[in-house]
Amino acid sequence: MARLTKRKPDADEEKDADYGRRIANALADLDVGQSVAVSGRACVAVEAMKGPTRCCAARVSGERQPLRLVKVSRHRGHLLFDVPVAGPTTIDVMRETGTTLLAVDAAERC
Repeated sequence: MARLTKRKPDADEEKDADYGRRIANALADLDVGQSVAVSGRACVAVEAMKGPTRCCAARVSGERQPLRLVKVSRHRGHLLFDVPVAGPTTIDVMRETGTTLLAVDAAERC
């Protein structure tokens, strides 16, 4: 896994990312969405049609466990038209919701 930050994910973040990657890949295969929010190896929210920003924002208000956002690409998606994206608004919402990790699938799956 390539990192884009100086901080290395801790063991819990790695476990959540691995779990989230399996769930997100299964959902992407079904054309449900490309992102999941995970906490403690449990799927807390699914992207669906609203995008990754809404996926993080769907966090239960009383929840205090840190979230991890996992984003993958669809198997059938063409990377010219269906690129997994997380923009500045997603990063802002991640900060607001206590999301400590953004794991993006960098492998081409088309």
